Amino acid sequence: MLDRRCPSAAADPDAEVIALSPGTLLATNRFVCEVCGKGFQRDQNLQLHRRGHNLPWRLRQRGPGAAPPRRWVYVCPEPGCVHHSPARALGDLTGIKKHFCRKHGEKRWACPRCGKRYAVQADLKAHAKTCGTREYRCDCGTLFTRCVSVLACSPLACLLLLLLFFLLFSPRCGRKKKKLAFFLV
Repeated sequence: MLDRRCPSAAADPDAEVIALSPGTLLATNRFVCEVCGKGFQRDQNLQLHRRGHNLPWRLRQRGPGAAPPRRWVYVCPEPGCVHHSPARALGDLTGIKKHFCRKHGEKRWACPRCGKRYAVQADLKAHAKTCGTREYRCDCGTLFTRCVSVLACSPLACLLLLLLFFLLFSPRCGRKKKKLAFFLV
């Protein structure tokens, strides 16, 4: 399935395939000022910074008759990865960075509640919103985040659930269904 926002090289055969090294993908400041050593994530930010040092600077601007810029797609540097093939390249730099971190990078951020580890800080923030909000305790004392897991833990609970399901949805139950459901719940 192709992502409509950032189509891959398969969707655009004229796209230029870019292969970055893992070090370049994980670098925070790829563009460094030669005067003061300050780093920037984008070349345009560096060029605007150079103005403050009264150095020559250039911003890429397209003229009215200029050809449209060629699209770039990015491949994963891991040889065994699905996205290493140019046909399955990702359409933007942020996407390939997040993919590389999630699938091949170290998991640096850990949830303080449950200890689950994440490679992308945004994933940890999304997890933290729901972590610990839904807890189901089994008769044996084990905590679960999903109700179905509790039922799988205890054979007695599964038996009671099947009995309840049979009694509630049996066509022979008739008028007693509501009274029985109130008693069991």
